[in-house]
Amino acid sequence: MTLVELVVSLALMTIIMGASTSIVLVASRALSNEASNVGADALAARQATDRAVDDLTVATAVTEQTAKAVTMPSPTAPATGWRRPSGTPGAASLATRSTGA
Repeated sequence: MTLVELVVSLALMTIIMGASTSIVLVASRALSNEASNVGADALAARQATDRAVDDLTVATAVTEQTAKAVTMPSPTAPATGWRRPSGTPGAASLATRSTGA
């Protein structure tokens, strides 16, 4: 093997190793971003479940039930996530929560 062949093979190996390292770094960044999104999704799901449990805890009855919404009277409807229809001040509020779509 001559010196020229050795230099050419080292140059090619350097290019191949650099490309391989670059691919591994890009893939590891993509996986770490995906893992952090899973944690955020789990937190959002937990918060939504907590709100639903709170809603069901204070509800006095179910007045309407469809595939995408439930209406129930609540003596103390929380402000977050509720849509309050206009009504008589001081009366028990009718709060509606819809899943959307």
